[in-house]
Amino acid sequence: MGILTDSMKRLRSEVEVLRMSRGELVEDLAHGAKPRRDAVAMMQAGFRKAHGDMARNGRAERRAYITGQKRAVAHLRKAFASDLAGAHRAWFCAKA
Repeated sequence: MGILTDSMKRLRSEVEVLRMSRGELVEDLAHGAKPRRDAVAMMQAGFRKAHGDMARNGRAERRAYITGQKRAVAHLRKAFASDLAGAHRAWFCAKA
């Protein structure tokens, strides 16, 4: 056999080896993809739960803050009305 024939046989066998190794690589990637896919799904579920918890906590904190502000404003309005009534009495009821 000639050099060309030997080279063609060697090249053909290298192509077969590379094709088989590519097939094995694809299989390995396919098997490795499922655990990664499951891990990503679990991570996304954790993100959704954390986001829901954060939203609930934030909503509760905002409600508590607004309730406190309403009470403070009501107290200030009551104190102002009392001061205004006292000033009214001092200015208008003392002269009578």
